[in-house]
Amino acid sequence: MSFGPDKLLTPIDIIDTGGDANHTFRFEETSGGGAGVKLATISGGEYYQHNDTSFDATKLGLYKAVAAAMTAAGNQTYTIEPATPSASPLQTDRSLKIVGDGAIDWEIDFGDAGFTMDPRWFGFTTADNPISVSGVGGEEIITARLMLREEWRSFNIDNTRGGATDKDPIPFRLAEYSSSRVSDAVSTEWESGRFRRMQYQMVPAAHVFERRANKAEWVVLAELGLGDTHNAFETVWDKFEAGAEIIWVHDTGAEDLQVDAHEYEIIKIVDPSATDRFRPRRMRTNSDLREIGPIEWWVQPGGTYDF
Repeated sequence: MSFGPDKLLTPIDIIDTGGDANHTFRFEETSGGGAGVKLATISGGEYYQHNDTSFDATKLGLYKAVAAAMTAAGNQTYTIEPATPSASPLQTDRSLKIVGDGAIDWEIDFGDAGFTMDPRWFGFTTADNPISVSGVGGEEIITARLMLREEWRSFNIDNTRGGATDKDPIPFRLAEYSSSRVSDAVSTEWESGRFRRMQYQMVPAAHVFERRANKAEWVVLAELGLGDTHNAFETVWDKFEAGAEIIWVHDTGAEDLQVDAHEYEIIKIVDPSATDRFRPRRMRTNSDLREIGPIEWWVQPGGTYDF
């Protein structure tokens, strides 16, 4: 069975009080009667990187909240939509753009102290100071330069563009035998159930480890721009391993900012202390492949996803 590209979303904690507050999206409108610096703030809580109105009641959407706050603070309506990152143009619709629907020019200085969110959530770094560009309908648009950190869009070099090769559940049984002669032994069964192995084959290392995307020899195969470290599986796994709830959006979820429009699961490790780090198995290097291999991990589902 073949599958489409997936998306894994991790929680982002927004704090709206005290010295650790990170709830302000600072931007500046540079034309129109209300020109000036605008501070868009959102409430504290646990957010995920989506703009899905229907899913917002289940898990708060960071992009939905930020767009609404920008609209309230500014002088035009702002939306956050899927887009292709300018520094990684082969990653079609795997990042975002922020659109102002009027004719008001605007810009963001991600390095300004007043911008307290992490620029990487929006496909930028603190060195970026993008200025809006006019769209065909007169709207003013800022398009992300990089992919989006704190999530993972599956990618491989076969024709599925990131589709998993295995998601099927398999039975397991944990038992203890009174003798090595199983046919004669008394057995005690401790647990039985079903595990599911998730495997993504032929994944370039720059989509697994952040440091690989800083090397020119690795990013070509990964179809990333040099320095686009934001789509590293290890970033997501570190949160998953620590016990965070991960939203796993299946099959067509890698090319938009929605959740409810797709099949999805919310998964969590029951006992983080008992897990091993994910296994990017049989990674290999040669002059052509530049270190590729599968990512493999296991989940014991509370319910079975219907493939």
